[in-house]
Amino acid sequence: MTAVKDIVNFTKMELIKPLSIDQVDQFIEHLARHLPEPGIGGVISQPFSADESIDKARLRKEILERLSIKPGDVSWGMVWGLFDGDKVVGHLELIGSSIEALVHRAKLGMGIEQKYRSQGHGKKLMQT
Repeated sequence: MTAVKDIVNFTKMELIKPLSIDQVDQFIEHLARHLPEPGIGGVISQPFSADESIDKARLRKEILERLSIKPGDVSWGMVWGLFDGDKVVGHLELIGSSIEALVHRAKLGMGIEQKYRSQGHGKKLMQT
């Protein structure tokens, strides 16, 4: 359970917007902070240990490739960031299929850093 002192007053800082190419490094830093965190109730939500580090160079390359592809084309991608100032603290990502006949489908991924959870940001990301 999140302690009241850990909750961030986000009313003035809240901003959800599509991620631009020049914000990819901020997104990767968010993922590096967020992915090792446990989910609500301590549930492990990633297929790796919290001690493992992510390959930022590989991740950067993959994200830049996806963002450069037009939605509806094979392997397209879109990311919306939840920002606290210039810092990405949450995201919603759509990743299009790598199979041409299935490009109308997408995988949805979403994550919010622990101290920003349970404040309605996930719902707002989904409504974007």
